[in-house]
Amino acid sequence: MMFKTHMAFALVIAYAAYRFFPDANVFVFTFLILIGAAMPDIDNKRSKISQKAKMVSALINSLTKHRGIFHSVFIPLGIYFLLDMILGGYYGMALALGYLSHLMIDAMTPLGVNFLHPITTLRLHGPIETNSFVEKILLAGLVGILFFIGAQMI
Repeated sequence: MMFKTHMAFALVIAYAAYRFFPDANVFVFTFLILIGAAMPDIDNKRSKISQKAKMVSALINSLTKHRGIFHSVFIPLGIYFLLDMILGGYYGMALALGYLSHLMIDAMTPLGVNFLHPITTLRLHGPIETNSFVEKILLAGLVGILFFIGAQMI
């Protein structure tokens, strides 16, 4: 999926999830979800996050392949537990939710996602090609939802 589709879906998730964290700073919460939604593609040299964190991306790319361990549930679980132990609060949950939102939407593509990599080779996948007309319709729908949410807040 395209970066902007990941970000739009993450914003919808942020809106839905924030209701469960009313004491959280809405801006920090949303920012962490957006960062989490970008993180799985650190293993893709051409991704936006890899372009911003070139050294980290180069190291990760030397050790893994795209849609390997960084597209499994183990990384967001680790992020959640580590940040929860260190910082407490909602920080780890927000990053993990964003991360999982990325995996959910990538599972809609033909390449799919192996949520339990490296334990299994089972991939969940769907029919939506990256940057296809169907993805653009999905993106338009997500943007429509965001406009609807925004209109309710006015």
